[in-house]
Amino acid sequence: MKKILSFLFLIFMAGIILTACTGKDQGLPDKKIYNVKWTLESMIKTDDGVELSNDMALKFDKKNFVMTDRNSAYDYTGTYKLKKAGAGYEVIMKFDGFEEPVTGIYGMRTYKDKDPKPDLVFEHWDTKYSFIGEEKK
Repeated sequence: MKKILSFLFLIFMAGIILTACTGKDQGLPDKKIYNVKWTLESMIKTDDGVELSNDMALKFDKKNFVMTDRNSAYDYTGTYKLKKAGAGYEVIMKFDGFEEPVTGIYGMRTYKDKDPKPDLVFEHWDTKYSFIGEEKK
């Protein structure tokens, strides 16, 4: 019990030190993933680095998601879970009809001289998807 308490205290102190060194934690999203309007930023083939120009949309609700390929008018559906990971979240997406889950990262990205924005990146079907988010209104 004493070792567990010591370990928890060390984690707590490390958090305080890191927060003091970096200021406000801008990496942790302050909006739930389903309260964000997602826009495709880029879609790149992982084998050759070629950028694709498909029109993709992504929408989350409390347990499910829909990724729509507007070019072929096809919806990919599934369920997801969020797991805290560093300064963001690991998003574990289970596409319907596929056995292996897809793991992505949901965090915040700061562009030069701009406020941080929600960011979601994952790889599936030999393609890297990068979505940028805006707060839903």
